[in-house]
Amino acid sequence: MSKSAGWHTRLVPLVLVLGLGGCALWFQHAHPPISRTLDVAAPPDMAFARAMRVTVRLGATVWHQNPRSRTLQAYSHDGKTQLDVTGQPLGRGSQLLVTHRQLPTYFVAGDDGTLSSDFIDIYTQQAAER
Repeated sequence: MSKSAGWHTRLVPLVLVLGLGGCALWFQHAHPPISRTLDVAAPPDMAFARAMRVTVRLGATVWHQNPRSRTLQAYSHDGKTQLDVTGQPLGRGSQLLVTHRQLPTYFVAGDDGTLSSDFIDIYTQQAAER
């Protein structure tokens, strides 16, 4: 290989990395995560167990859960969004932080936060039934 051909093989990967990095930064700003909180009367462990049931009822696939830290991460049934739920003690009850974000591989115009809203609606409905 000649010396002049060597710089081309190094420049192309650099351009690709810089271009993809800029795309990822744009996506993070164009599609920020949507977070909501829900205060519940249940103790943190019970609130986390119910959050797991609600996530499954939504049709989401749980890919990580940690009962000790009361956190779960799941993908929506269509695989386009991620749902994160974290429970923490709040007085005699708990507070759930529900965050929902589009995955960077899917570009959808607008995001009204329906996944996190649906989670909170179903959680509230199940809590009222008991």
